[in-house]
Parts: sequence; structure tokens; C-alpha cells
Amino acid sequence: MKKLPFAPNFLALTTSALAIAWFWGLSPLGSLSGLRQTNWTAADTVDHRVPIHFVNPHGITGKDDFDIEIKWGFAETKVRLAVVFITLLAATTYLHRQRNSRN
Repeated sequence: MKKLPFAPNFLALTTSALAIAWFWGLSPLGSLSGLRQTNWTAADTVDHRVPIHFVNPHGITGKDDFDIEIKWGFAETKVRLAVVFITLLAATTYLHRQRNSRN
């Protein structure tokens, strides 16, 4: 099997990771803005606007709903960016091992 060059594949992986980080990883910072019902709590807002999330909004405490939404947004963003970074690291490791295999 022909060995593929490392640099173009790494560049494609990095570009893909940056795009994913920009459009998916940073989206919790702006997804909670807008109108909402007056009887909703911050956790209800998160559950309604972001139905699939890593960080449980019911476990975050704060002074008011705005504080909880900001804390949740930053926590969710950190987790999503960590997922993107770990996936990039795993893909790069796989690419490097495939490149340097003896076969």
C-alpha cells in the first residue's frame, strides 16, 4: 500500500477541526439569546434551545438565570472544544501511525 504524505492530510484534519470548533464548539455561547417564556428557568431555556448537551444545566448554580446561562455556555463550550481537540489528536495519531507503519 502506498504511503500518503502526512502534511496535506494533517492540514485537512486541522482545517476540519477548526471549522467544527467554530460552528459547533462555540455555538453554546450564542444559542441562548432571544425571547423566552417568563415561567422558564435557565435550565428550561437550555433544555429547550439546546436539547443535546454535555453539561447538565440543572447542576449549575448562580445568582440569577442570566448568570446560570453564562456559566453553562462557557462550561459547554469548554467541553465541546475538548471533544474537538481530543478527536483531532486521535485522528492525527492514527494518521501518523498509518504513515510510519512497516507494511
